Amino acid sequence: GALIIYKKQVLIVYTPEYESGGELFPAVCHRTLVGLICGQVTLIGYSILREGFYQPLVLFPLPIITILMMRIFKRLYEEPGRYLSL
Repeated sequence: GALIIYKKQVLIVYTPEYESGGELFPAVCHRTLVGLICGQVTLIGYSILREGFYQPLVLFPLPIITILMMRIFKRLYEEPGRYLSL
């Protein structure tokens, strides 16, 4: 019984005070990918300091692939999102 009551309250009674309509998604996605690049570069630097030979060679393409994905995300999501009516 309690599940039905709480479900009704969540769906009907509690309305969000602010709805951005997804305006922050491009900024959050971009900052997450920048953080991912920082982590990848840090991992590459750490493996170089630990005198690894094959690990940096294998990890080197990761930041490049991530930068390419950032461009693809910008083209697919950010630019069309400017013209969508929310």
